[in-house]
Amino acid sequence: MEAFEPVAGREYSAIWMQWVIGYLTDEDMVRFLLTCRRILTRDGPGGMVFLKDNVGTQEHIYDESDASITRTDAHIRRLFQKAGYILVDVKPQTRFPKYMIPVNMYAYKPDPLFTEEEPTTKAPGKE
Repeated sequence: MEAFEPVAGREYSAIWMQWVIGYLTDEDMVRFLLTCRRILTRDGPGGMVFLKDNVGTQEHIYDESDASITRTDAHIRRLFQKAGYILVDVKPQTRFPKYMIPVNMYAYKPDPLFTEEEPTTKAPGKE
């Protein structure tokens, strides 16, 4: 996803992401979401991005077994906002065992007032 290059001229009504953002850095996720904005349909109600993923109750949960990060709901919302999206709806996954990390399902649409700025990637340890 961090190197995703869409097919030229192709547009999508919906883009679905499920249990994948934990393997992306914040910068790579924002960059991917910016790319998605450019390929969503603008006809009719316009295209949307859907996300189903784990949601941590603390800032980040790092899972050493698969090198993934679980972000909080607030952090996920900030990343989508940074990429120029408006939250349409969010619902928690129901009927999951209590010992599982909570899962949310999000629906986002592009903010028509957003002006895109490509995120910068900083070298580790550089300000």
